[in-house]
Amino acid sequence: MSDVEIDFHKTWLGFVQPVEGLVFSIPVLVDAGCMERKPVALQQRLRELARPASPDPGAARQFHDLDQLLAEILG
Repeated sequence: MSDVEIDFHKTWLGFVQPVEGLVFSIPVLVDAGCMERKPVALQQRLRELARPASPDPGAARQFHDLDQLLAEILG
């Protein structure tokens, strides 16, 4: 287990802590190879596809074309 994998899974688990039901552990996630590294260019493209919802500088970003998102980001 690399530190990068452990940190990735700790962060992910922090987002999905269940109130009840299925529970994941870091060793199981690492053994399953659930982390997939993507190039920085893909993150930049994701940000380009998520346009601001309003002209405000701090506005949330949203996707306007689901087909484009699925094709370009998820393949």
